[in-house]
Amino acid sequence: MPYKMWHSPPRTIITTKIWITNANYKAKQSIEESLRKLKTDYIDLLLIHQPFNDYYYAYRLMEEAYEKGKAKAIGVSNFTQIAF
Repeated sequence: MPYKMWHSPPRTIITTKIWITNANYKAKQSIEESLRKLKTDYIDLLLIHQPFNDYYYAYRLMEEAYEKGKAKAIGVSNFTQIAF
């Protein structure tokens, strides 16, 4: 008897980070550039790489991308509790 798959096959999860030099007013441009380079309409997980520059503003721009459906989830990496 042939094997049957009862679930969907796994898919690739697209994750990218906003680099520290773009964690400011350049974040929106950085997100658009990532979408273009990845040839996709959305990113599954969008992160700020480290807590440098104006990462609060960059996070607000990430929230905009999330609201527009350009990112399915947003977050941070390499942050400590003090950075929050």
